[in-house]
Amino acid sequence: SLTGVLWGLASSVAGAASNIQPNAVLKKIPVTIVVGGGMTVGGIVMSIFFPPWAIEEANWTTLSALFYAYIVVVRTLVSFLLYVSSLKMISATSASLLSCFEPITAVVLSVALLGAPLTPAEGVGGVLVFAAVWLLASRKEAQA
Repeated sequence: SLTGVLWGLASSVAGAASNIQPNAVLKKIPVTIVVGGGMTVGGIVMSIFFPPWAIEEANWTTLSALFYAYIVVVRTLVSFLLYVSSLKMISATSASLLSCFEPITAVVLSVALLGAPLTPAEGVGGVLVFAAVWLLASRKEAQA
């Protein structure tokens, strides 16, 4: 659909910007401030439109709030801190190429650990991701 294509393109632009833009900022501001500030502003803005406390299906308990906090802090904040910190050590291109393996890892782990079926479309997608990374990496080596 056109909407899906537009969201895909917007996601690509945002992903590229989030890899390239922090380099200049990270030279002046610590990574914790960059990531923390970005997530705080993003969280506040998104909470205006999609308040997590107003989800009718959610039965908030102490345990569910702790799980929610775990997802926010460990699975999101720490991973972004590590990713943005890596931009100080490797190029944005290398970080982008490495991040391409995230969906492949998710599929492999879901098949291996959860017994999820591997569909032909997922297999083709994985092969295409590997091919794209290989082409980009070999082109980069040829330029070096």
